[in-house]
Formats: sequence, C-alpha cells, structure tokens
Amino acid sequence: MDLKIIEPAFERGVCKLGVLQGVPDNDEMTFGASRAGDFPAEANYVMDKQFPKDIKLADVLINTDRALVASERLKSFLEGIPGVLKNNEVYPVAIINHKGRKEKAPYFLIHQVNRPAAVDPKETVGARSKVMPDTYVFVQKLVLDEEKIDPEVQLFRLHEIPGKVLVRGELASKLAEQKFTGFRLKPFEGYRF
Repeated sequence: MDLKIIEPAFERGVCKLGVLQGVPDNDEMTFGASRAGDFPAEANYVMDKQFPKDIKLADVLINTDRALVASERLKSFLEGIPGVLKNNEVYPVAIINHKGRKEKAPYFLIHQVNRPAAVDPKETVGARSKVMPDTYVFVQKLVLDEEKIDPEVQLFRLHEIPGKVLVRGELASKLAEQKFTGFRLKPFEGYRF
C-alpha cells in the first residue's frame, strides 16, 4: 500500500494555533465523531501567544488539536479531485490573530470521519495508551491490514493513531506538484513516532 503521512512543518514565521474554539464537545472530533449539521459558524482557532512573532499563514497550519486546518487554496484543490474527500467533512474556521482580529484569508477544518481500525496488532511494535488502550502513543514499526481500509478513501486517519493524517500515494504526488506550504509528506513505510 502506497501511503504518505502529512506531517505539519514548523516553518519560520508561520503562525501556530491553539485548540479549536467555539465548538461544544470538540474533543469528540479527535476520534472522528461527525459534526454534520451542528458545526457552529463561530468556530475559530487563535494564534498561539507563545509565538507572538509568527504571523504568516500557510496552506496547513499547525495546531494543538493536530487537526487538518487548510487554506482555501488547498481545500479547493482537494475538492477538485472527485472522491478525494470521501469520509471527510469540511467546515469553515476563522483564524484569530495576535491582535484579536479575524484574518481575512478563509480557512477550513478538513475533518476525517469513519476512521478504519486497520493497525495489525500482531505485526505492529509500539506502546498503547493506558487511558485509551485501542490507540498508540508510540510506534517503532507500523503495519496495516489493507483489507480494512476502503480502497476509495484517499485522505484519512486510523482509529488507532488519531493524530496522523494519511494520504494515498497518487494524491501525495499531486499535492507535492502543487508546492503547498505548512506540511511535508513523509513516507509511511518505516515511519516512527
């Protein structure tokens, strides 16, 4: 299976964000809960005060939630490829700058739902969470059961590893061609975290 991991990039001067604001029970989204029909219009991310000089915007913005916060350019690109956003929900989110003002540039939360439980526990080497034993906090060797992943899904997260966004190789190649900013595509094979 040809997969890449979208790894947020710490680029000099690019803002970092805190947690999603204005969304009740937003912690449920960490594990793929759908918010279809009840995502509030006032949802926003505030620039992290620990990085007061970082004000630039990128196509993907790092945030405490490890959510995929994307520029309009990236969102439009993904929407332009039929089927790429299967099992993803797209919601507008405001970016609030260090002065407390809403940035003019539109941003979107691309939220992965229906996350497959596809980690092969017999072949994967890592440490499971004590709080949520079906998830991993550390992995030395990650092996998937490909039959558990819908072959039509192009951009997704695994149930067992909610903090990582995966993309299929063909989509990864198209993303690389566009030279989007704010993230790197890391090879899935041999990936450790």
